[in-house]
Amino acid sequence: MRELRIGLLGAGAHSVQNHGPAWRDYVARHPGTVDLVAVCDLDGGKARDYADRFGFSETHTDLEGILGEGLDGLVAITPMDVTETVAGRILEAGIPVVIEKPPGVGVAGTRRLLDVAERTQTPHMISFNRRFTPALEKARAWMAEGGRQPRHVISRILRHNRLEPDFARDTGLHQVDAVLSIIGAPSRVCGHQEFPEGARAANYTARIETDAGVTASIVQTPDVGVAEESIEILGDDFRVWLDFQDGAVHIDAAGKRVLSWSAAEEDMELHEANGAYGETAAFVAGLQAGGVLTPTMADGLVTMQAIVALQEGTTWESANGEQGR
Repeated sequence: MRELRIGLLGAGAHSVQNHGPAWRDYVARHPGTVDLVAVCDLDGGKARDYADRFGFSETHTDLEGILGEGLDGLVAITPMDVTETVAGRILEAGIPVVIEKPPGVGVAGTRRLLDVAERTQTPHMISFNRRFTPALEKARAWMAEGGRQPRHVISRILRHNRLEPDFARDTGLHQVDAVLSIIGAPSRVCGHQEFPEGARAANYTARIETDAGVTASIVQTPDVGVAEESIEILGDDFRVWLDFQDGAVHIDAAGKRVLSWSAAEEDMELHEANGAYGETAAFVAGLQAGGVLTPTMADGLVTMQAIVALQEGTTWESANGEQGR
């Protein structure tokens, strides 16, 4: 089997911290599987430094240059305001792609990008890395092994001094996607926003319901003086506690602790603990024969609809179709 030809677009700080190390480690652990062909950035110096640091062979400073490299897959780490345009061009070129989150600005932008994906039928996945954290994967495996199903999920994302008005949409999107990956597609999302006079940031809550009767409670507080990101999965005679900030999972069943694991105990680096490595491995697996890439733009639209309801304090129901802004 020949090596998959992989390119990467975007050599900024986020990519340096997460995607570059993930690809470097994947190549080291799976020799002969992937050829890191080229990296592209508008800043040629950044591109060259990135290539030298993480093992890419060539550099480019324009999108069309890297699209001409005969790639089997391209990872596009782009600023939100250009994601729709850049990802759309890559989809039009027919190159399988990892699309940065959020996958478009609001529901309307996400829908436009989904239309391109459906028309071109280009394989793709969205960079929702929380889905691929080792902690969540261990929780999924434990639940699947015993045929356990969630009944209710409680999730909180707390931050300090995150005053940007679209915090929920641009950062909280990760939290909501992770919850939906556990409970399934929502049938109803009831959002609530409170922004009292004198406060520096709004707080957001939501209740999510599915057709299967599984529910979730979401809390997002951007300015409470502490960073926390957690998911608690409650089912019949079990509780799973996931700490995404520290990369840990604790599971209790039948009145006792049955599993406890943390990335720190494994001396795991950040890019593996936070799911960037797992996302990379999933992209490679999806590119191989018989592979499937997920989450897709269709998944991203559902997540965006849910997060907009939360952010705007509105109610969205699947039967009502798309909620735009």
